[in-house]
Amino acid sequence: MKIVCIKYGDKFSFEHVNRLYKMVKKNFKEKFDFYCHTENSEKINEAVKIVPLPKEWEVYKTEDYPYWVKLHSFFEKPTKETTIYFDLDIVIQNDITHLSKYCVNNKICFVKAYWKPHFHLKIPQAPNYDMDLNASVMIWKGDCTWAWKKFKENLNHYALMYNGTDPYLHHRHFGRLNWLPRGEVYSRLYGIDENDYYNPYDPNSKVRYHYNKDYKICIFNGWKRKKHKDGTYKLDDDGYKGLEKYFKDPSMINLEDNTMDLDFFKRIRYLCWDNDDLYKQILDSFSPSQFKSKLNLIKMLDNLNVINEKTDIAVFGCWFNSTIGSLLHNRVNTITGYDVDSQAIHIGKKLFENISNIKFKKADIFKFGQHKKKLDNIDIIINTSCEHMKPLKEWSYWNLIKNKTIFALQSNNMFHIKDHTNCVKSIEDFIKQLPSKFKVISTDEVTLKDGIRFTIIGKYEKSNL
Repeated sequence: MKIVCIKYGDKFSFEHVNRLYKMVKKNFKEKFDFYCHTENSEKINEAVKIVPLPKEWEVYKTEDYPYWVKLHSFFEKPTKETTIYFDLDIVIQNDITHLSKYCVNNKICFVKAYWKPHFHLKIPQAPNYDMDLNASVMIWKGDCTWAWKKFKENLNHYALMYNGTDPYLHHRHFGRLNWLPRGEVYSRLYGIDENDYYNPYDPNSKVRYHYNKDYKICIFNGWKRKKHKDGTYKLDDDGYKGLEKYFKDPSMINLEDNTMDLDFFKRIRYLCWDNDDLYKQILDSFSPSQFKSKLNLIKMLDNLNVINEKTDIAVFGCWFNSTIGSLLHNRVNTITGYDVDSQAIHIGKKLFENISNIKFKKADIFKFGQHKKKLDNIDIIINTSCEHMKPLKEWSYWNLIKNKTIFALQSNNMFHIKDHTNCVKSIEDFIKQLPSKFKVISTDEVTLKDGIRFTIIGKYEKSNL
């Protein structure tokens, strides 16, 4: 099974690709390969297979690539595998494993717009050739090269005649199409079916967002395209409000209602079964002092407004990454933990095996080796284990990071703890362990049962930048 998408130009970002992949992984229960056809693969999930866009289409690009890149990318050659295409702005709400059963050899299966009764059984007319099929989801197998060959024969004519893939295929190849039945797909802007819809051609029809929890897929046709008279979009990012549960991971630890995700708890219990030492270590990683100090660090970062869905974080000396990972994974793009302890890396991977954006690498940060190549992609570096390692001014990779990368650092004055080899007596002592080009933004101290935890938030400013 192949599942494909296409990202070109600037309308969609890597976030949309990664979000779609996450939803497919959650809701497609059989084995699949996920492909993204794109001219820019930066920050796309490593599990996504990249297919470069044909170079020839760059000459047609203005603000965006032309819509027929989709026809060329997917229908230039026959395929032996069932292939499902999704637009990047859709939301997958429920299990979609069964979609492959709608595939008919040598035909393309479309979305039927049951929410457009005003176009049922009507022949598309110029200039828009509007109709009741939609290409936000397509399913095919076999030889569908007819879709591209016909278009290619008279490309400039068809490009001017039709404003999208759907009207072209409907008008020119209707007999080679089939469509999904009711109950599978609805439109966030345009509606569910003939009993609940928005008709943009009817002045009395009111714009509102539609929702049906039992449908499998919600499409966002018209997203950041159709506008009100005042210039605002009828459907923009506000349309995703209320649907976040389908594409955002739930918090593994919810501080608002003091709950823990049940699957996360089960993994902890499973890992600790018959292993008292590991049980104590994992419990210690969630101790009140650990939580209090790391919550304080996150609060300080939040005060700078530097954490968002595009943020890539590296955690040095991550241990199991239990608190930082569980508190931040659903707010950022990626979290990569680095630690020299093989067992800690192994346990961390098991704890977060269902969270695709948390990764672990076995590495001594002072001997980074191949991992140093990744440093220029990091936005925030967190190190809450400074008391366990050499002073960071001895770290030899400062010039490999992005200029003004944010650092969130913690140490303490708990000299009595055996594994603490580099404690500090004060914030001032802590700052002395940093390079001269490190600019301190904010500092704080948290008094705990065994001592004081010192926090420094800052950035490294490279010269001449």
